[in-house]
Amino acid sequence: MSAPGILTSTVSLAGPSSSSGGSHKAKSRGPQCGRFATHVPRCGVQTDRKVGQTLGSRGAGVAVSRCRNGRGYAANRRSTVQVRSSTSTAVTSKVTPQKLSDVSEEKLTEYMQEISEFLKVDLDHLFDDQGIDATLYDKKVFFQDPITNYDGIEGYLFNIQFLRRVFEPTFVLHNVRRTGPYELTTRWTMGMKLGWFPLKQFWMPSFMFTGTSIMGINPETGKFNSHVDTWDSIQNQAFLSIEAVQDLVKQMFEIYWTPELETPEYAVMKRYATYEVREYSPFVVAEAEVAGATQSAGVFQALANYIFGANASSTKMAMTTPVFTTEGAGGSTMQFVVPGPAAPEAPAPRDPAVRVREEPGGFYAVVKFSGVATSTSAAKAAEDLRAQLLADNLVPEPGYTLARYNDPSTPSFFRRNEVLIHVPTFKLLDDAEP
Repeated sequence: MSAPGILTSTVSLAGPSSSSGGSHKAKSRGPQCGRFATHVPRCGVQTDRKVGQTLGSRGAGVAVSRCRNGRGYAANRRSTVQVRSSTSTAVTSKVTPQKLSDVSEEKLTEYMQEISEFLKVDLDHLFDDQGIDATLYDKKVFFQDPITNYDGIEGYLFNIQFLRRVFEPTFVLHNVRRTGPYELTTRWTMGMKLGWFPLKQFWMPSFMFTGTSIMGINPETGKFNSHVDTWDSIQNQAFLSIEAVQDLVKQMFEIYWTPELETPEYAVMKRYATYEVREYSPFVVAEAEVAGATQSAGVFQALANYIFGANASSTKMAMTTPVFTTEGAGGSTMQFVVPGPAAPEAPAPRDPAVRVREEPGGFYAVVKFSGVATSTSAAKAAEDLRAQLLADNLVPEPGYTLARYNDPSTPSFFRRNEVLIHVPTFKLLDDAEP
């Protein structure tokens, strides 16, 4: 992030050359791929919600962070609606359903607020053993997202259990808003992966969605009688639209090998058709300027030396990924992420060309691509991403960051590369949204 508007942080194992990868360990690639083979939080950084819960069939996408063991997931604490206290027990409905069609506006507003707060707690149990409170749903509740629909609470609950058993779902609820006299709209992120997939050593199908759930309330019963999901990644929200099916298939066959190493913590806030916007938490980096393409290997080695003990305390740190290279008006900067245990008191570098500092995090638009990441391919990816951001009325800052996750031994078609562009003014809900 030394250059304007670019997130640059990270760790790495491979060399900086176009054929080199982005992790410190030559054969450290893991079996994860696609959407869920993403950033690892510092292990132990957990939100109050149980990770592994999702907005069920809500086709939501979830921006999650992964622990270095590749199993634990943690959502960005600042990006979620905190609905569970550390001492919470099993939550039952505190909302008494009532006829709303003949109550005063004041009473209606009070009830809608109560059921909104209930929903924040209830959805936290969507995929755990407790499950949602079905008493707040009409028996004939209608549920639909772009790939499933059900009439009745039994079908809705069956779908939740199906997703829970077949996938490893994760869910982050961002907010709940009243959008009509008898209507609430939630915004969420949801992800799913097939952890049991027999070929997961090479390919683990995974999916991520972000979007909204429009939840109607029956004014005669005070219970939810409709639940309609929308995905941010498609325009045609109709059930089984070609666009929805294509989006699902596209995600299933996106294959990236991501090393089982620590990376900066982030949350996916919104997934568009061709890119996603993430919110990164602050992290510590070791960085050095790159004077020219021929010097990148030397800079890489200097940073690797720092991680492996060339520092004031001779501390040998754990490997991380990816390696970030930021391109901006001030030149190029390469960064390794300092691993969590060492970050709070990162030792001073012995090499005067290396400096250690904290990256503040923030919002970044990110596009993935495979192959050998060269300066040309990265610049083209950044150019295309910037054009799309402008078309979507987002305001990108100058410059971009290239993230390389893999070592040189990884086959080029399995490599995970990303281009990040800082979008500091991004808002999850703009003023035009109801």
